[in-house]
Order: sequence, then structure tokens, then C-alpha cells
Amino acid sequence: MAQNGQKSRTLYESAINKGQAIRDQFKYPEARKHYREWLKLCDKNLGPDSEESCEMRRRLVDLDKREKKWKMVSPGSDGPALLEFATWVGLSRFNTLITACVLIVAVAASGSFLWISAI
Repeated sequence: MAQNGQKSRTLYESAINKGQAIRDQFKYPEARKHYREWLKLCDKNLGPDSEESCEMRRRLVDLDKREKKWKMVSPGSDGPALLEFATWVGLSRFNTLITACVLIVAVAASGSFLWISAI
């Protein structure tokens, strides 16, 4: 990186990874801004047809898809982990609520059973 400066491919690979980390925290607008800023630099320094520029464009498209799924599932819900799971499984918002309730009851029941058997 010291020799190549802003033409170092490692610099842009790190930017791609950072954008991924931001996206994984469900900070979609921040991730989009990050990718766009770095895409401009990458296009300028490595060229728009470079592997890194193409990867950033792919990540922006993926980001849009994930954000749309997130918005379809998340209205009125607070749990990002549960919602990400629901998106992955393909559950609707109603089915997500039912699944969460069943899991809560199952965990509570198993805890009560263990507590009663200890007495």
C-alpha cells in the first residue's frame, strides 16, 4: 500500500469489507454512502472496469435488495436479529410474530420444567 498509494487494491478491498460490516449492522444508508464514496475513488484510480469497482457495484445492488426485504419485514418490529432470520427463512411479518411467540413459550416452558424438577 505504501508503494501504490491510492492505486493499491488492498485499500479498496478493505473499503469493501468495511461496507459489508456496516451493512451487516443494518445501517443501509450509511453503507450506501460508504460504497458510493469509495466507488468514485476506485473508478478514478483503478478504472471503472476494475475488479474492485465491479465488486462495489455488485455490493450496492445487493444492499438495495436487502434493504427492500428489511423494509417489507420490519414495520412495527424491533428485533433486527429475528427479522433478519425471518427474511432468510422467508417468513411474513405475521408468521415472524407467531414464530417468536412459540419460541418464547418453548424457552419459558423448558426453564419452568428444569426449575420444577430441581425441587
